[in-house]
Amino acid sequence: MPTGATPCPQTLPDRWIARADADDIAETVRCAHNAGFERRELARLGDFFEHVLPQPLNQEQRAAIVVDEDATLVVASAGSGKTTLLLGKIAYLVMRGLAQPGEIALLAFNNSVRAEIGERLASSHPGVAIHTFHSLGLELLRAASGGACRLSPMATDGARLQAFLDTELRALALQQPDALAEWLAAHTDPLRDAADFASPREWKVWSRAHPPLTLHGARVRSHALRELVDRLTLGGAGFRTDASLRVGPGLPPYAPDILLPAARLVIDVGDGQPGVGGRHGRSGGRSAAGSREGPLAGFGRALLARLACLRHGLRRVRLDHAARLQREGRLGERLAQVLAARGIRLDPGAMPAALAEPAAATRLADTVSLLATCLALGRGGPAPFCDAPGDSVRPDAGRPDAGRPDAGRSDPRDVRRRQAFAGIFLELLSRYEAHLSARGEIDFGDMIARAATALDQGAVRVPFRYLLVDEFQDISAGRAALVKSLRRSRPGMKLLAVGDDWQSIYRFAGSDVGIMTAFEAHFGHTETRFLRRTFRFDRRLEAVASAFVLRNPAQIRKQVEAREPDTAAPAVVLWLPADGAVDDPMPGIAADLFGPPAGPVSPARPVTAATASPGPRPDVLILGRYRSLLQQARLDWLAEHYPQADWRFSTIHRAKGATADHAVVLGVRGGRQPFPAERPEDPLLAGFLGSVEAFPFAEERRLFYVALTRARRRVYVVGDRRRPSPFFDELLARGDCAVAGWDNLATCLNKTA
Repeated sequence: MPTGATPCPQTLPDRWIARADADDIAETVRCAHNAGFERRELARLGDFFEHVLPQPLNQEQRAAIVVDEDATLVVASAGSGKTTLLLGKIAYLVMRGLAQPGEIALLAFNNSVRAEIGERLASSHPGVAIHTFHSLGLELLRAASGGACRLSPMATDGARLQAFLDTELRALALQQPDALAEWLAAHTDPLRDAADFASPREWKVWSRAHPPLTLHGARVRSHALRELVDRLTLGGAGFRTDASLRVGPGLPPYAPDILLPAARLVIDVGDGQPGVGGRHGRSGGRSAAGSREGPLAGFGRALLARLACLRHGLRRVRLDHAARLQREGRLGERLAQVLAARGIRLDPGAMPAALAEPAAATRLADTVSLLATCLALGRGGPAPFCDAPGDSVRPDAGRPDAGRPDAGRSDPRDVRRRQAFAGIFLELLSRYEAHLSARGEIDFGDMIARAATALDQGAVRVPFRYLLVDEFQDISAGRAALVKSLRRSRPGMKLLAVGDDWQSIYRFAGSDVGIMTAFEAHFGHTETRFLRRTFRFDRRLEAVASAFVLRNPAQIRKQVEAREPDTAAPAVVLWLPADGAVDDPMPGIAADLFGPPAGPVSPARPVTAATASPGPRPDVLILGRYRSLLQQARLDWLAEHYPQADWRFSTIHRAKGATADHAVVLGVRGGRQPFPAERPEDPLLAGFLGSVEAFPFAEERRLFYVALTRARRRVYVVGDRRRPSPFFDELLARGDCAVAGWDNLATCLNKTA
């Protein structure tokens, strides 16, 4: 056939023609042939798909199974049978002779799923390689090194890792004190101003999460003053921040921000206006005695300070515009100039003693925790720091105003902070890697990153012709790199990825939903199929949950097909208890589900529960955004008063994949521990995590979707009248959710009295 000629459709083989095999076939001809092959294959294998698994495969599952493209993405709905699809694909490949069991690898994201799939394949296809990403990486490394790989105890014991990092960080305080002092004094918290936030509420939330606490544990009025105090603390300077100096009869005492007694020096910090300094900052502050300064504010306060310094023989320095100097990264330099001009030098060797203070030890422990997090994330993925100074931070990462038109501007404060952290992190990383190398050990990051390198260098080969990946929405950059290396190591290896981007909720662990939503850009020409039918919930719950998650336009759009309702009872109940019962909603919800208990609804008076109803016991899954909500679940009380049901609690993250007859989502409110979580992501983590999403609360929205879709029959969403949540209000505005609360319980109890 001449080059470039399009073969007659009748001459094409009776199989699926992948894009890589179709260089001489017009795309329209290839697509038409594949569509015809798919129809014929589904027709002649109808009996196979009916009986290959205990439950017959539906049409969408069958169609996705017979696809044999180089890369296939199956976008699944919650409860649509993703595992069933993978098992059916394996059986199909073996039955059709496309691959032997030993030529198929299935990657799961956790050991429990791996064990479940392995058990189900043990009798039918025992040769299939079933791995987590880590276990496959370890197997590849052992094959490449002749078995000389040992897992470090620090990989499985977080306490050991933190103890190692703490020891090395304290050693760094002796060996490179300047770098650690710069981090601890100026950069442990992101620096933000009210202007960085879209609303006063967001600024309030940020301020509450980042109070200006010194290394002595004292709260001061500004972050600029905190930095100055901490620099003096780490430099071993003797100073006071609570001095109160007498001035004269009829005059209030003078309270300097910082007093250095040995140097006979006081430092007042101006927040922005010349002449407005002192511990209380702007005019209208309180004196040390607690009274209003009134006319002594501003210029009057400067005069008071001058009189006090003359009386006590002190020199006074005003650091005006300290907040601006801090924003520009020049506050430490300015302090050093002031001290040097008066013959005062800070001693870097004083840092170890300063770190013995309880508050300083807490800040050091926070730094250790941050280092451990970044170490775990960075070891399994691409290098988190760039060589170019201007590229050392992703400019929009973690901004509280993500999604605003100006959110992409580079923030020099974050760049400086990232550079300060990079010096410490890279030094600790070097020591950590040397520690592992000296002992011949590896960690989980090595299992993935070094396995990919071994594949690319040809140090190890794999027999796989097909690579199946479950829960693909949880893929990280490091795992995606391993998948690419696997396919490069065996030309022609075909990839089937199954996942639901609506349930991508592990960004904090390195997952990047952008890899799935841009699948073809990463893995080449892709055939995309959908599993739209859910076996879990009905159309009413589906309508609420799908509309909620699709508010984010970046999510892959699919129309979920759910079953018809089998009851007239509401599928989604917005539970608004009275203010006094907002932290104890479960008695009311239990009564709404199963009627009143055998006695008064009071945990103080034990009662004998009603006889359990015949038939299967309904199960109720109580969900919390935070583990601290376990107390509200009242599991012991519920088990005693409502034994006709099974009650269990889980955080939403741990509940992904779980299902129950009914679900209760606790704590959907604002304020403390809100849902959605309002605390912005630390910009420092941007280099270690997946792509930043512009849509507000994007991952929190998916987390709430996961909570909504755990129930087969009904889900309760518990709100708070006093502290509304935007998610609760959004559902309330829809008008198709039932609204109930404590009054329902009172009515129920009155009817049975």
